[in-house]
Parts: sequence; structure tokens; C-alpha cells
Amino acid sequence: MSDSIISWYSGYKSNEYPLSFLYQGVEKRVKKLIEEKVIEDSKTRIRKREFIVETENGEIYSLTIDVGQVKINRRLIQLNNFM
Repeated sequence: MSDSIISWYSGYKSNEYPLSFLYQGVEKRVKKLIEEKVIEDSKTRIRKREFIVETENGEIYSLTIDVGQVKINRRLIQLNNFM
């Protein structure tokens, strides 16, 4: 299986925010969406969406969604850095 498998909530728009994802072959369920932003390359004007999420076991991950690609990174940070 690929780590790029993400289950999405699709309400008003398609793929609104992630509900769960695979990371190193293990399903991670999203407890909380901490931050969502759009990153645009100033030269190419290509946009990426980034979601910072907290999983049910308290781990923080960054999910970056590009056209046809997904990048998932575990973030070793404290939640209070976002508050």
C-alpha cells in the first residue's frame, strides 16, 4: 500500500479536509485539524495545500497535497506552539 492514501471529508467542496491517512503502512485517524493553508510558488504559480493535523494518539503530521502527489511528514513539535 502507498502512504499517499488519504480519506477525506467532502462537504461543500471535494476533499475539504483529511479524516485519516496511511503513514509507514499504519492508518492514522485525524482527531483535529490544527491548520490549513495554501502555498503558492511565486515563479511557477503552482499551488499546494498543507494540512497540519493531530492524530487520535496525539502525534502531529503535516500533509502536503500537490497535483498528483502527497507528502506526509511527522512533526516533532508541541501542540502549544500553535496556540
